[in-house]
Amino acid sequence: MRAQTFVATALAATLVVLTLASFVSAERAWLLQVNGKARIASFATLNECMDEAKRNIMKVPAVPGHKPESTESSWSVLAPLLVGGASELRYDCVPDTVDSRVPNGSRR
Repeated sequence: MRAQTFVATALAATLVVLTLASFVSAERAWLLQVNGKARIASFATLNECMDEAKRNIMKVPAVPGHKPESTESSWSVLAPLLVGGASELRYDCVPDTVDSRVPNGSRR
């Protein structure tokens, strides 16, 4: 039963990312990423990117007693998991020259 719940949670998270997904344009200066992996949008300015990150994070239910937090370039929240426990969900705004999916020393 836990495996089914985990699969359902993973599927729901994937659908959220796909719903928010947009094409990343090389003309844009800032990329919005989920948990440092999935690119979901691109923006001309850091402020635009952070506004969208905040809009998205405020839609996520938080563990009771925890509120969304921000840094200079990210928003995060401790979100409950369907199988119990919690996990951090983070939206990061990164320059389009940074690809966190590629290990250091690797070519794109």
